[in-house]
Amino acid sequence: MNFKQTCLPYNAVIKALGSRKDYAAEGVNFYHQMVNRQILPDSDTYVALFKACSMIGDVKTAYNALIQMKEQNIALNVYMYNGLLRTYAGACAVPYCSAEIKELYVQDAWKLFKQLQTTQNIPMNVNILNSLLLVHTKADMKDKIEGLVLPLYEKYEIKRDTFTYQHLMEMYLAKREMDTIVKLYGVLKSEGLEPSFYCMNYYLEMAMRLQDTNKIVEVLEDFVKSKKEPKPYLLKKLGHADDMPDRVYLLLQEFQNKYGFAADRVKRHRAPDKYLNM
Repeated sequence: MNFKQTCLPYNAVIKALGSRKDYAAEGVNFYHQMVNRQILPDSDTYVALFKACSMIGDVKTAYNALIQMKEQNIALNVYMYNGLLRTYAGACAVPYCSAEIKELYVQDAWKLFKQLQTTQNIPMNVNILNSLLLVHTKADMKDKIEGLVLPLYEKYEIKRDTFTYQHLMEMYLAKREMDTIVKLYGVLKSEGLEPSFYCMNYYLEMAMRLQDTNKIVEVLEDFVKSKKEPKPYLLKKLGHADDMPDRVYLLLQEFQNKYGFAADRVKRHRAPDKYLNM
């Protein structure tokens, strides 16, 4: 591409590519091309770059960018802090990342958070706390979440949002703490928040593991209401259930993708709602 020698076109490309995980690495590459061509980045460049870095856990690029920011005398803003914290979360989620390396990333995230706390012109917000929570979720540090991170919401009087519950449900599903997931999903809805796509999938997986027809029906109704579909692997497992209650069967007809018995056009006997063998 023949870009003019200004950062503005690069900013737009980095932002667009960096907003998707499957293209984020290309966004980072555009940043490197920009630097190699001696085009000076601005604040918007770094915001977009840290977003891209967070998608792929590129701590090295983010660290080098911080050094360049200091040379340019560009101060961190709230969007940069958020992107950097999420970069550590992305790094913790990289396959085969050891517990020791995750611990180092968490320590660096806390240093960054404490730096933010001393920055007077940047108020604390739910996005920053959610990003810190996500770091610990990806690092699989339940004790620190419950003992250090969650109390921060009360300390700063910040109300939890949908993504707070999403990150918590991800962690508790990995720990197979099913009762906690039920409680979190209930609180989420009781507070008038709309469950995210991931919240609904976590809840559906939990309900299927428990073989709880009522909970499966509840979340399938939420999917239908939000005009979204469960992840295909969950739909496949439901569609191939040996004994499918009528309520589940009828809700599965609402989705475009159908598998197994749910895809059959021939009406077959299905078990009472009490059973759902998968």
